[in-house]
Formats: sequence, structure tokens, C-alpha cells
Amino acid sequence: MKFNLTKAQEIQFIFPEEPDWDVVDDSVLIELIKDYDSEQSCATSALTELSCRKNSDFNKLCVFIIKEENTDIWLKEHAYDLLLSKDFLEGLIFSDVNNIAKLCSLRMLSVLISALNYELQGDFRELILSHKVTNQVKARLLSEKSETIEFSDIFYQHLENV
Repeated sequence: MKFNLTKAQEIQFIFPEEPDWDVVDDSVLIELIKDYDSEQSCATSALTELSCRKNSDFNKLCVFIIKEENTDIWLKEHAYDLLLSKDFLEGLIFSDVNNIAKLCSLRMLSVLISALNYELQGDFRELILSHKVTNQVKARLLSEKSETIEFSDIFYQHLENV
């Protein structure tokens, strides 16, 4: 019996067995991401692979995943982490527009803080210190038990070194 499955559907069908991601075409990876609700783990792997390939649609796909209501929290956090890692300023702009620092899970807040910590050591320090997202993170940390949030102690150290 032969099924008429697309390459993306074949990958989802055989999951948890995974293909050699290096040879999967970009269009298939994009289809896996857009069809995240069929198999979120495949979408996670596809997003990671597109990030490594520096695909021109990568940022747009990360934002798509982050904005989707039905996206699994782990996939959403992974997309945000990848976006901040690949294009920090795009991630920062996205954070500002959506008030993500105020609304995200504590794990995603840790991802954001980690990215801010890294960038506070570089060329964007002054921009980041004065950015709305930094103030949102500070406010969020005040409303939470900041000692339980990963990377918050380093974040405060960077702020003290102004």
C-alpha cells in the first residue's frame, strides 16, 4: 500500500526517527515549521536547521512561531532563543512590540535575560541600557522572586557597572 505523503508528512510520520536534516530541502523545513501543530518536535528541529543554514525566511518563521497561540511553549521558547541568538536586534524589536518581557514564561524570561547579558558586554551596551525591554525586564524581576530566575544575578551586575 502506498501513501501519497509530502516529504514533510513523511518526516512527521516516522517521528521520533529523524532524517538526516542536512539533506532535507529548505522548502520541506519551512513546511514542517508552518505545520508545527502536526508535530512540534519536527518543527523545532526544522527551525534549528534553518538557523544553521542562515535561511532568509528564518526571522519571519521565528516570529510566526512566537505569535501563534497554539504553539507549544517549548517550541515558542526555542524560536525566541534562536531569534535572539541569530538576530538580537530583531528579537529585541519583537520583544518591545509585544511586551514579551512582561508576559512570557519564566523560562523565556531567562532566555531574554541571557541574551541581554551577552549583548550588554558588547557594542550594543548603551542601546540596551536605555531600551524599553531592559526596563520591562527590571520591572518583571522586581515583581518576581528574581533570585529564582536564571541569569538575573548577572543581569543586575551588568546594570550596576553603568
